[in-house]
Amino acid sequence: MAKHEIGYTDTSVDSDEERETPSKRRHVAQEEGTAHRVSAEEAREAGRKGGNANQEKGRH
Repeated sequence: MAKHEIGYTDTSVDSDEERETPSKRRHVAQEEGTAHRVSAEEAREAGRKGGNANQEKGRH
């Protein structure tokens, strides 16, 4: 971590660590039986909601 002149440290996380954390959480959830599998219908509905939200904001 880089130390700045005012005493703060740079808390940036490298990209490998950013990928590892969700992966670890996913594996733990799967082992505990608390992981949620998204069905095809749920994925379609989420896609529709996202598309509608973007259209309402004027984005394409």
